[in-house]
Amino acid sequence: MDVIARLADLRAKLEPAEGHDPFGLERIDFRTGEGGVHVYYFGNSTADHYGELLDVLGSEPVSRQLMSLYFDCPDAGANGTWNWDLEPLTASAAGFPVLRHFWIERGKPGEHNRKIVGHSYEEQGVIGRLAAKMPLLDTLVSPSAPAANFFDNRLAHLRYLAVDAGYDTQGFIRNLAECELNSLRAVEWGEYCETYMQDWRDHTTPFDDMLGLFQSKAFAGVKRMVLKNPVYSDEDIQRLLSVRPDLSLSIVRVSQAYVRPARVK
Repeated sequence: MDVIARLADLRAKLEPAEGHDPFGLERIDFRTGEGGVHVYYFGNSTADHYGELLDVLGSEPVSRQLMSLYFDCPDAGANGTWNWDLEPLTASAAGFPVLRHFWIERGKPGEHNRKIVGHSYEEQGVIGRLAAKMPLLDTLVSPSAPAANFFDNRLAHLRYLAVDAGYDTQGFIRNLAECELNSLRAVEWGEYCETYMQDWRDHTTPFDDMLGLFQSKAFAGVKRMVLKNPVYSDEDIQRLLSVRPDLSLSIVRVSQAYVRPARVK
């Protein structure tokens, strides 16, 4: 069975029954383009056909023709977390030799659950192991910060990097500053923002790490930077800009807090 037939067969299994909520339906779409296939999936790690999808994506010849892969999900989850378990893709022997865009939708303001990558709550290097299979990776979007092993890869074509910390920054900004990348042109960083924890600021990125990134060779070619929910002062931001006055820097503050009513005695 060829690539299109395998994807079409899987999509047919996801045809909804009447009366289902269209905003929560598991679904897959794909398009063929010059040189490969683009795949979009909306669902979750516990959906009926998610495992089958990963089997298809990680199989020959599908993996060899994937040019972009996009994962998205509804605003739902368990204990405030929506996790993407991508371990089956790393376990496959197949690579993704033409894949350029790997996109896992990050959280949006007002959602009820934290989107992350991991079998449970930890990323455990899965993004780095996947990147090792993607020699042409141009774009990475992730709701969890990749571990240090991500930078063990050459990443010679990586231009756009948009990452949220998730539940652990994993020293991502420091690791990025110390890597040998020279292809980056745009970076977005969503800071650790579990503000319900008393010590949440202790888990955020130290200013010296961010300053080190702005001063690094890896950052030299970056033209646009977005900082989401930074914990730095206005003076800190100005110091960063003094290092890179040519940079387009956007500060986005979208953190939220749940307010519970007082109990009636």
